[in-house]
This record gives sequence, structure tokens and C-alpha cells, in this order.
Amino acid sequence: MNMIALAAIAALAGGPFLKPSSDRPELDKAAIEIEAQRQLDYVLEVRLAEEARVEAVADRLLRANAPLCPSTGPRLGFSVASFVGVKGPMKEALIRRWGATERLRVVSLSPDGAGASAGLQIGDDLVSVNGAPVAKGKKAHRKWLKQQEAILEEKPGTVSVTVERRGELKELALTPQVACAYNVVLDADAPELNAYADGRTIFITRPMYKLAASDDELALVLAHELAHNARRHIDAKKRNAAVGMLGGALLDVALAATTGVVLSDGGFTKAGAKLGAGAYSPDFESEADYVGLYFMARAGFTIDGAADFWRKMAAESPSAIFQKGSHPPTAERYVAIAAARTEIASRGSDLALLAPIERTKTAQEGPKQAIR
Repeated sequence: MNMIALAAIAALAGGPFLKPSSDRPELDKAAIEIEAQRQLDYVLEVRLAEEARVEAVADRLLRANAPLCPSTGPRLGFSVASFVGVKGPMKEALIRRWGATERLRVVSLSPDGAGASAGLQIGDDLVSVNGAPVAKGKKAHRKWLKQQEAILEEKPGTVSVTVERRGELKELALTPQVACAYNVVLDADAPELNAYADGRTIFITRPMYKLAASDDELALVLAHELAHNARRHIDAKKRNAAVGMLGGALLDVALAATTGVVLSDGGFTKAGAKLGAGAYSPDFESEADYVGLYFMARAGFTIDGAADFWRKMAAESPSAIFQKGSHPPTAERYVAIAAARTEIASRGSDLALLAPIERTKTAQEGPKQAIR
């Protein structure tokens, strides 16, 4: 931008602009500051409640479906947070809520999980586990995850946890519960409407969390992602990508050998990897919908009306009603969920016996992924 343009903008900043003419009340700056603090306190309470809701729903799903997960482990039924890394006004809200601390603090509890059953409370500060001190200050949360994993491997039966509660030390005996060994994370800062899994962790963004208005809808979303992990879809997609990449690399080599043309960017290799990664993607999503509904039912969530969630998703993205890409169209997903619900309802009320029906491949089907 040249000097003349800058001078013109500076001149415009001085007017002659019109302004509102109403005689509004004069505002008290102190009142604004007080309201700002109240809003920060409200944001903190809302976010803590959201974390607690995700923890409760996830815990039910993970424990109820342990027999169907390839990876299981002990689950303590609570989550902690460190306030040391929090900066700015939100840290002030945390101090107003709980006081300053460098310890890891319990911020959510599964209602019937191991922690709640042992008497653990939200607001407790972790002091030690099985006699070993729990880290404080920076990187405490990361160290705690490693410590927790090691302790559970050493002594999965009973875990002795010492906490500080309102200045008093309390020792609690926790009995871990067997569950699917996946973490569940609420990504409060992500702006997109999404939920996804990476094989070890399940993520749900806040916009998706808010769209799932009831616990049953939240369970539907989390169970779908749990199914991706339990059915090892991420590993399958990686393998497909590797197969596609190898095929593309062979084409690159063949092209160079027969024509002398060398694609410096490995064009066929990249295209093959992309094609492989997307192979059967809608089928994987359909299977996750189907298996996820079984996971919901096994955990005691209501599956009647579960298909209606796909009408809500259609309202967020109408083009998805007909469009088939990496996911099936929402209309197809609605019908598939409704059919799965009918199937589950016909199989009796013993939740422990419920499991997705496995379809045996026929010779005619070959290696094709069976569609549920």
C-alpha cells in the first residue's frame, strides 16, 4: 500500500460519518468488569459440565463393550486437569472456583465408575497413587498418564489413591473396571462439526457435542467412533493406502522404464495412496453405524429414534442427503440405522448377549468388505 492510499485512509478515519442519536444510559465500568468475571465463571461451569457429561457417557460405552474390543484395560472412571498452564482471565476464574493449586485436580467423574464408587469427589487434588507421588506443575498431566498406565499394569486389582480435599488428606481404595482401552477427548476449541477416531483415541468437537442434545445422541456419536477403533478401521485404511501406494509406485517405475518419462513428484504413487486410503470408506462408515448401534444398546442407551440424528445432520449439511463421498448419504444412514434398530429389538433383552451379526464371505464376494 503506497503513501497516498495511507493518507486517504487516515483522512477518512476522521469523518464525516453518521453516528447513533439515541440518548443511552451511561455505563458503569465497574459493573462491566463484574459482569465479565461472572461470564468467565459461567463459561468455566459450562465447560466442566460438558467434560463431565462426555466422561459419563464414554465410561458407560467403554465398560459395557469391553468384551467386543480388541484392546482393553483397567479404567479408573475419572479425569484430571492441570491449571498451571492456563493463562489470562480463565485462570482467574479457576482460582475463584477452587483456589490456586499446582496439583492435578479431579474435574469429572463417571457416576458409577471406580473413582465415584471409592468416594472420590470432583475438586479433589491428587497427591499420591500406591505411595508414589503424583507430579505437580508443568507437564504434570502428561506424567500422570504415564504413571497411571504403569501402576495399572503393575497392580490392576486395587489402587490406593491419596487426595487432598479442603486441606485434609484422604486415602481411597479404587477397584479399576475393565473397559475398552481408548481415551475420549472433547475438543472444545475446534470450530468444525466433527467427531473422529485415530485407533487409540476418540475425539468429538464442541459443535458436534452441542448438536448431540441428549445423552442418547451423544452415545450414538461416540459409539460410532468406538466402532471405528474396535473394528480397526484406521489400521485397515492405512493398509489400503500402503497397497495403493505400492501399486502406484510400480506404475511410476513402469512408465519410466517404457517411455523414459520420470514423474519427479511420484504422481502415480501419490494417486495410488489416495485411492487406497479411500477404498471402502463408505462401507467402513456404514459398519461403524451398525456396530455402534449395538454398542449403544449394550450400554443401556435408548436406540429408539436413533436414526433421527441423521435428520439433524442433514439440516446442518443438506447436500449430504444425496451426496456420497467418504461417507454414505444421510438418507441412507437413516434407513440403515432404523433397520439395525429393528434387528437389535428382535434379538431379545439380554444386553450381554448382543453382538453385531457377522456375515461370512462367499466365494463370489471374494475379498470385498462385507457391508453391514
